[in-house]
Amino acid sequence: MGWKTLILMIKTVIKVIIEILLLLGVALAIACLLISRTMIQSAEGRILQDAGELSGYDGILVLGAGVYPDGSPTPMLTYRVETGIDLQKKGAATRLLMSGDSEKPDYDETSTMVRLARNAGIPENEILQDVYGLCTYDSIWRAKELYGMKQVILVTQRYHLYRALYYADRLGIEAVGVPAEDRMDLGQLYREVRELLARVKALIWCQNLPEPAHTETADK
Repeated sequence: MGWKTLILMIKTVIKVIIEILLLLGVALAIACLLISRTMIQSAEGRILQDAGELSGYDGILVLGAGVYPDGSPTPMLTYRVETGIDLQKKGAATRLLMSGDSEKPDYDETSTMVRLARNAGIPENEILQDVYGLCTYDSIWRAKELYGMKQVILVTQRYHLYRALYYADRLGIEAVGVPAEDRMDLGQLYREVRELLARVKALIWCQNLPEPAHTETADK
């Protein structure tokens, strides 16, 4: 076998490998889109734009989002908390659960959330603070298992609500979602792509319904 023939064979093998990888990539992308679409369709009817008549729920679960280094809320978090406060004041529930990542001393989502609720006039005894809501799944698991919430109003941006409602379904929680304001910005495309992959992860994760990293309460 001459060296030219060998090079030709190597090129052919490389071409076949590339084509296989491309086909696998396309198949994976289609699977991700189908999973995402199914999750969206299953939750769509339980996302309520007009939530004025909600009442009798065990609690309103506001899911955490980013805070700035000085502890002030990002716009996304502000919108979530404001939506939860509005629902609380309208009598949708008597408990407002602020759940987010406050595990580390130098990063504290939930204290910011609680401060906003207090400043808005929500009574102290109606605010709960879950510092170990390290991810969406953990927040919802803990709301049921540690705070006794089996009928819940979930508050976050719409694109995030689909996955949150899926988790609630799999964990045996009766839930509806109320979307917080979601202004489009340069980071939205990144969030949408990230959420697409997170929905696939959610499907896999919920096959076993594992306990979260923290299974104890740690209110501040």
